[in-house]
Amino acid sequence: MRKNWLKHEKFLMRKYGLKPQPASGSGETFKEDGESDNLLAQLKSTEGKSISFRKSDFLKLVKHAWESHKKPIFFFDFISGNQDFVLVVVRPFDLVEVAKEFQRLKI
Repeated sequence: MRKNWLKHEKFLMRKYGLKPQPASGSGETFKEDGESDNLLAQLKSTEGKSISFRKSDFLKLVKHAWESHKKPIFFFDFISGNQDFVLVVVRPFDLVEVAKEFQRLKI
């Protein structure tokens, strides 16, 4: 089953209380895949058995989050049939603030 990746990305961002970025954040104004008042998120999804993750991916997210005065958050989405297994990655010192934001967003 092949996903419409952009549609799936928008769905997951909304599911976790984030506003999807236009064009998946590839423009000059909007960066990364989703945001809230306090979070900036990047999503990697796969139907495969693994996801490639580079240090530069996370450093770019951290840079954009810092410029936006937000906390960086990374979602890893493993798709299996009609189910998603989603992992959320944050820096340890951001964990409390990210948890508070998820509570505020009613996640």
